[in-house]
Amino acid sequence: MVMSVLTDNPPLGTAQAASVIAAAVRLLTKRTGAELTLVEVEDLGGTGQTVVVRAKVGENPFSLPRTIVVKQTPPQSRLEMFTREVVSYQFTTSLATGDRPGPELLAWDLEERVLIISDLGEAMTMSQVLASHSGGEENALMAWAQRLGKMHAATAGREADFSALLRRAKVPSGRDVIGQQVQGAVGALPEQLREHFSVEVSDEVREIAAKARSLFEKGAMRAFSPADPGPDNIVLTADQGVRFLDYEWGGFRDATLDIAYALLTYRGAMGEDKSGKSRELWAELDQRIVQAWRAEAVAVWPALADEMTVHKRVLAAGLVWVWLTTAWWLPGHRRDGAWSHSHALSSPTPQVLMARWEVLLGLAEAAQDQAVAKHAEAVIAALRAAWRW
Repeated sequence: MVMSVLTDNPPLGTAQAASVIAAAVRLLTKRTGAELTLVEVEDLGGTGQTVVVRAKVGENPFSLPRTIVVKQTPPQSRLEMFTREVVSYQFTTSLATGDRPGPELLAWDLEERVLIISDLGEAMTMSQVLASHSGGEENALMAWAQRLGKMHAATAGREADFSALLRRAKVPSGRDVIGQQVQGAVGALPEQLREHFSVEVSDEVREIAAKARSLFEKGAMRAFSPADPGPDNIVLTADQGVRFLDYEWGGFRDATLDIAYALLTYRGAMGEDKSGKSRELWAELDQRIVQAWRAEAVAVWPALADEMTVHKRVLAAGLVWVWLTTAWWLPGHRRDGAWSHSHALSSPTPQVLMARWEVLLGLAEAAQDQAVAKHAEAVIAALRAAWRW
């Protein structure tokens, strides 16, 4: 058994790798009805106690892919999270090949918490590409936005199919962990801003946020989302382009949440800004990202043909995300354990938090929304004063 560590995580123990591979062999043997072997195992890392490995199929009588990826979550992890990921992969695998946003589901076992998916090959994550400062960052961002739009267009109107899979797997269809976190943030943040920064939130801004938090539950533009389509969960492959990974809380929500999410997470992945961009130039880049997404999604949602409709919808989605990331940053806030480990909005540095409020300001200016613009300016000024910038 050959093993090469591809990440900065501690090396996977031989016994642990053997256990994961043995579970995968049992599962594939059961599914195919024939003995097979898995060789040349590589550790792909994993979050917490989750194990992710790549393996080559040594004996392949049933035309399985040449290599596969095996993911095993710890037995103490929430079964609902694992089952929802299986359902999400079932749903996306049912799409036409060109519409699939990520790997293909090959097999799974609920009891052993094992998931087997197709291998996307050697690829850089979006975070790695953006942090490289190699000159290809903007092209990667446009590809990210386009892939989001294609995924949304391909899955719009198919929520009933996804819900049927959830029912079959006995997973509550209405549960949205991150949506519940947003509900709490929208209710609590105005008072927190007053307490920590002496910033008052106008009734108009409160109303926009209150309406926007329903985007997780309903909306005119619902489509499938991996739930955390942040830079760490995106890979850029040589032959398939942008692909999304990790669907633990995948489900349907308003598509504008995903494009706003991209706007709020990509700058943090770029690390230290070496471009010398002004706030105005960053805002222009944000709008190009939105337009790249819009070009793919407008065919299924004609309302996006109206420029101001796009600006206002993305602004509303951006507002609830910025409120959530701010609530998570403030002291004393406790997050759901399922998200505390890796969510792209979690634990920003002061610089990243400031940048997210500046993104919101740019979105407000594009939407010609003076109330949200003044709100963002007030918070930015308060943050600068608090950090003495």
